[in-house]
Amino acid sequence: LKNLNEMLCPIIASEVKALNANLSTLEVLTKIDNYTLLDYSLISSPEITENYLVLNLKGVFYPLENLADPPFSPVPFVLPERSNSMLYIGIAEYFFKSASFAYFTAGAFNVTLSTKEISNHFVQNSQGLGNVLSRIAEIYILSQPFMVRIMATEPPVINLQPGNFTLDIPASIMMLTQPKNSTVETIVSMDFVASTSVGLVILGQRLVCSLSLNRFRLALPESNRSNI
Repeated sequence: LKNLNEMLCPIIASEVKALNANLSTLEVLTKIDNYTLLDYSLISSPEITENYLVLNLKGVFYPLENLADPPFSPVPFVLPERSNSMLYIGIAEYFFKSASFAYFTAGAFNVTLSTKEISNHFVQNSQGLGNVLSRIAEIYILSQPFMVRIMATEPPVINLQPGNFTLDIPASIMMLTQPKNSTVETIVSMDFVASTSVGLVILGQRLVCSLSLNRFRLALPESNRSNI
């Protein structure tokens, strides 16, 4: 039996080492939607001990047509030293930031609403900004096509904090019209930044989220104003 162990152990150790090397170089890409891919390949060999198994995954989003890494680097982190649960999962801030950058680069945050879509949505919810849009739509709806274009000017900024995270969204809104036999004209353009906080609480087996608006800044550049 001793001789058998002496023969098998080096073979098994060699095979495990080779398997770890292959796993660490395995690229795993999954298409999330029409905008992004998720790379969750291993970045190092699995760490196996008597008490636990550790897998370090990459976890980065890419635009569908561009697999270049984001222009920022992940910050290393470690899980807390606990052993009273079967599974621990840690997600770095880099994961969310790469998603924000990938969707921004792919143009997922750019939306154009037609007159019909504005009428169906904003007129039914005509409060605040929706009221402004619905009034402008009423002026143009019978005379000429009217559109609202919403575009993120930068990738939304995500910051993780104990128990919650903040999300800052910089964007612009353009109200456009296209008279018959003419080019698209800008009626008015506004820039805004919305800062929100999302609280996370675990109740039993449920993850409960609460959303609050911290700050909303709306700017109307003088150079972009015109008579309506």
